[in-house]
Formats: sequence, C-alpha cells, structure tokens
Amino acid sequence: MRNVGGIDRVLRIIVGLVGIGFAAYLYLNPTLAIVPAAMLQLLPQATWMIIAGVIGVVMLFTGLLGFCLLYVPFGLSSCAVKAGTKK
Repeated sequence: MRNVGGIDRVLRIIVGLVGIGFAAYLYLNPTLAIVPAAMLQLLPQATWMIIAGVIGVVMLFTGLLGFCLLYVPFGLSSCAVKAGTKK
C-alpha cells in the first residue's frame, strides 16, 4: 500500500541523496567541513554527520518504496485519488 505520491517521492529522493552526500562530506573532510559555528555549539560535528546520514537514508528509502510509516497513524497520503474510488 503506497501513501507517498509522485512529487513527494521525488523530493524525498532528492533530500535523501543530499543528506547522504552531506554526511559523506562530513565524514571524509572532518576539518574542512562547512558546519556553522552555531550548530557546532549545539552538537559535535560527528553527531551532525550521523543525523544527516540517518535522515538521508530514511528519506531515500521512503521515496524509493513509496511508503511512509509516519503517514499511517495520521491517515495521510500524498498519492492521487483515482476517480470513482472512496478514500
């Protein structure tokens, strides 16, 4: 059962790839990374790398699978409704 529609899927895949790319950048360039000082005061750079990577992987998989588990309890769906069907 899919609950993630076309535009939502594309955006999730893009955000996922950007998140994974940012996490890889932070991992490969720990001293050259462009992380604002205000963010580093909140959490260390390794933590931002993990956060970006996890969000990126989750967004990528939900985009590829077309299913978001967080949509289920709220009854949300970004899929188009077919004519003549009840939601």
